[in-house]
Amino acid sequence: MTTKQMQTVANIESPKDAMMIWSYLVEPVEPFAKQLLAVFDPIKALEWLAPENSFSQKWEQVPMEVKNELIIGHQRLPIMVERWQERLKECNLNAMKDRLREVNANFLAPNDADWPIGLNDLGYEAPIGLWVRGKLPKQLPIALVGARASSLYGDRVASDFSAQLAEAGATIISGGAFGIDAAAHRGALAVLGKTVAFMAGGVDELYPLALRELHEEIIRTGAIVSEYPPFARPARWRFLHRNRLIAAASRCTVVVEAGNRSGALATARRAQEIGRPVGSVPGAINAPTSQGTNQLLRNGATCVTSPEQIIALCRPIETKGEDFNVEVIPGIDTALPGELSAVARRVWDSLPKRSNAKIARLANAAGLSQSEVKPILTELQLQGYVVQTGPQEYKRGIRVPEG
Repeated sequence: MTTKQMQTVANIESPKDAMMIWSYLVEPVEPFAKQLLAVFDPIKALEWLAPENSFSQKWEQVPMEVKNELIIGHQRLPIMVERWQERLKECNLNAMKDRLREVNANFLAPNDADWPIGLNDLGYEAPIGLWVRGKLPKQLPIALVGARASSLYGDRVASDFSAQLAEAGATIISGGAFGIDAAAHRGALAVLGKTVAFMAGGVDELYPLALRELHEEIIRTGAIVSEYPPFARPARWRFLHRNRLIAAASRCTVVVEAGNRSGALATARRAQEIGRPVGSVPGAINAPTSQGTNQLLRNGATCVTSPEQIIALCRPIETKGEDFNVEVIPGIDTALPGELSAVARRVWDSLPKRSNAKIARLANAAGLSQSEVKPILTELQLQGYVVQTGPQEYKRGIRVPEG
């Protein structure tokens, strides 16, 4: 290990410290990391990651039952190990702990009492840990999600449903964003109910800034939650992965309003995949923000027009036994012809908005290895999305991706 890596590992005082480090190293969703932690304790898993041994030597240490159940191909594993080793160089456990104390947050591991047990239904896609500000309520969790660019109709429905469900004792789960998410959180808070916001960045910096007062109120009565460590900034791919947590943490998911390519539809799809019931609020056939919800109804979602119907939708969860088949760059790639792929967009999103970035820094921000990032940067440069500003250094170009 490098001196910095040795210092990071030397600061470990407990298995939970090691889990915090793994939460920093692994960019969701990477099933092999979960399989590794299921076999080795988190401290031994960090020792396994040490760069002294070749990958072939590491591979010999992996139990045969894990090898037989690997979701991803053996040829991809060296790249993933490279990613984690590169992030370990930058990991500062003490800084993360200090930041937790500053914002009065804590780290939850899967075996902690407050862990939302519904997340376990994600199997190897479950988060390594959760960073929490506030306290997770125990009442019936119901997800209300929808469009950021919502209509007055959508906001009113989300707020009214949320308030009535919260008064009935439910906990309202959403994503802490503008539009339907904000309306759902506010509805619960208006009746002194409980609500939880799953975020796509570190809980130390509340995002977006314009909703800071709302988020602080959520913390006082419920919780702000993320699988991303302190200092992690929100990014497009992280919002996509965050959606699976909203779906799994809830007994049912209701999409109030959504366009054809809304992230709320991704939440609904994930809920269906793990056996959670999905409800959809019908809308006007000529309203762009109702095209997605009306499509859900055609695809088998339950039509809901009252809080009572949502409560009825929350039947006992039937857990699916199979694991998910995910790609090494997981998420929903909704790219149309001429648009960037999910992984290319991920790299572009990781570039600073107004400054340059070295490849090492960019790979660390994207949670990829440098060997993965380099050809993508070449592709983006040829298309005009990035400009090379120096040796191993890039910035955003004039062209901006659509979507």
